[in-house]
Amino acid sequence: MLDKRIQGQILSIKNLKMVQLYQLFNEGRQIHGIQAFYDNQAISLCEADPGFDVLLDHLAKVYLAESVFSEIVTDEETKAFLEDCRAVRSNGYDAVLEGYEEEKVPLCVQKAYAWQFVLPAVQYVIQKIYERKNISVEFDVCEGHWFTQGVLCGQSGEETKRFPYYFDQIGEEAYSVTVGNVLKNGNVLKMRLSYQKEGVYATFEEHAYSIEGKMTAELDLDEPEVLLRILENGQEAELQGVKCEALSETPSPSAQRFLAKDDAQWEGYLLPWGIKFFYASENGEAASAFVADGKSALVTLGCRSKLLSENPADKTSLGLIAFRLYEREAMEEVHLLHIGAPGSGVYENRYAGKYFLRSKTLEQRMKKDGNDQTRE
Repeated sequence: MLDKRIQGQILSIKNLKMVQLYQLFNEGRQIHGIQAFYDNQAISLCEADPGFDVLLDHLAKVYLAESVFSEIVTDEETKAFLEDCRAVRSNGYDAVLEGYEEEKVPLCVQKAYAWQFVLPAVQYVIQKIYERKNISVEFDVCEGHWFTQGVLCGQSGEETKRFPYYFDQIGEEAYSVTVGNVLKNGNVLKMRLSYQKEGVYATFEEHAYSIEGKMTAELDLDEPEVLLRILENGQEAELQGVKCEALSETPSPSAQRFLAKDDAQWEGYLLPWGIKFFYASENGEAASAFVADGKSALVTLGCRSKLLSENPADKTSLGLIAFRLYEREAMEEVHLLHIGAPGSGVYENRYAGKYFLRSKTLEQRMKKDGNDQTRE
């Protein structure tokens, strides 16, 4: 939580003299920082500090207001960054959410996301572990596993294998999964899985057979592929690379409403465990989405960001929106996720962490009533 003293200092900033964006390294990761000089005072925060998004948002507001009539020392990169941050204030979040009502407790989106995104990836890893033993295991399509624990049933020849599982959510990106009876009864496989805007990352380990491994799907490449590396008793198996199948479809209209304009040029790929990935980039903005297409519902994990550099190798961006969207015939439910810094202060403070519901049944009924009155 942001300290009230720091918040008060940030919100009192005026009479800017200089604003400077800078980079530093934190735990091996390059992050942004920003410093400002004003009224014989100075302030400097980086992405890892509480209040960075508030400072960014306020500096953008003050800079654009005061730079009209006074000279503020800065450079082109910082100037562009502040102008982009300010533009996000009018990015139209309320317009995107038109027709949705805020709700305090989610109905479906969290549970549906968990089993439609997590369990298929777990099944894929289990299959690959068994393949090392020349054993084939086939799973049914996951459908309707609405709980964080249960039993996965796989068929191996005439034998039905049962794998009890449970999982916990870690933050908004990752899941910790425990699966029993892998390779033999009583064995435990532990796995950590996360879907991020540029790819999928998983690690796993099993102690009885000394198995450990890593699975990555780097999806921001020209030819995306899934890489799987498994070690057993310290001996590394051959690195497996599976190219992702190209798709000609696009995210749903409702998902695109949150992601980009309707005319965006989408690139789509199918991951080996059935999840679809889409990416689009235009006019300095980028959007990506993972889609799980169930029999009765569609679940999308998406995000949109403003690119802050024209250099393709520099992936620095300002987060605009991140969400999970659950769609079925009668309703839609969306969970707006925290982006992390650098992100829009307006979005993080007013929208992130909230749930919204849209009843299609009510809309259809109102539309029908309107058509009936027109005919009368």
